[in-house]
Amino acid sequence: MKKLILIGSVDADFFLLLSHILEVEGYQARMARGVEEMSHLADDHQVRAVLLDCRPDPFPAVEVCARIKENHRTASVPVLAIIGAGGEGQYVDMQRAGAEECFVRPFAPIKLLEYLHKTKLSRTLPRARSGQLSYGGIEIDFEHHRVSRNGLNIHLGPLEFSVLSCLMERPTEICRRAELITAVWPGLHHVEERTLNVHIGRLRKRLNRNGQPDLIRTVRGVGYILESPSPEAPAAFGDDRNV
Repeated sequence: MKKLILIGSVDADFFLLLSHILEVEGYQARMARGVEEMSHLADDHQVRAVLLDCRPDPFPAVEVCARIKENHRTASVPVLAIIGAGGEGQYVDMQRAGAEECFVRPFAPIKLLEYLHKTKLSRTLPRARSGQLSYGGIEIDFEHHRVSRNGLNIHLGPLEFSVLSCLMERPTEICRRAELITAVWPGLHHVEERTLNVHIGRLRKRLNRNGQPDLIRTVRGVGYILESPSPEAPAAFGDDRNV
């Protein structure tokens, strides 16, 4: 069965051109024009990647990407964005929404095909687990997919939940960036570190509301560590609370 690529765009000519290129390479392509349609189609188990046309037109690319990444059934689907030249703001917005890769116009279609060929396009969901974990006032309830800090509930999307789960499983130990990427995006070989950075930033923002101290420490050049702030904590790794 051919792998299905879902294309979000309101430009029929763009879809026809891109679908022809994809079909020559053995893919199927399907077009969707809005948030609800894209969200519904992305939940199809045959979809292996979502390609969003981010030109300044009525298509809501950022909202579509965020909706896909916030749904646990579709969070593992790679989202690729095609951005217009000079669209630096779109690039940042799509990264924050969770897009795995952005291509800036004009770009050679071979670049997109190389990405698709090198990336294992699979619908692998994060491993299910049960029970609870707690550390530094943070509690995770895996069965009900709930997170709280000092008794206050915190809403996390599936990717932030997975990042926190990895850190909570090994508190006070360094989690290397490559380890986190493999755990959070199983089956995707080309997730860039900046994508992880975006989700670490979102996780920090949600955990640190109401003036809570930051428990996620960046170990420069290595990864991240979850630890309670302590005056005796060593700074040998180059402590940096920013991503």
